[in-house]
Amino acid sequence: MYDHNIHVDTKEENILLYTTTTTPAIYRGFALVLLDILKDGSYDVSDLRELTGKYRQYLNRYLYLLRNAGYVKKNGQFWQITEKGLSFIIKKNNIH
Repeated sequence: MYDHNIHVDTKEENILLYTTTTTPAIYRGFALVLLDILKDGSYDVSDLRELTGKYRQYLNRYLYLLRNAGYVKKNGQFWQITEKGLSFIIKKNNIH
């Protein structure tokens, strides 16, 4: 199961995710799942719900945090990855 709470720290292009127990988990978690999906195209929340099996409220929590950090943007009803988000995914994939 994915963590229910997330803190996004964009300092130096790093996303630091915290679980409800404040244990740091770098480069993993549901936020990265969303970025990985969005790198392939634009999706509305219904599409993301179908792809992930998560509830709308759960998805919105992560999408708005990622938007506030500049990793995704909303165009009408569709969510898209930004250049910053795509760059982050590329860097993450080269590291692992």
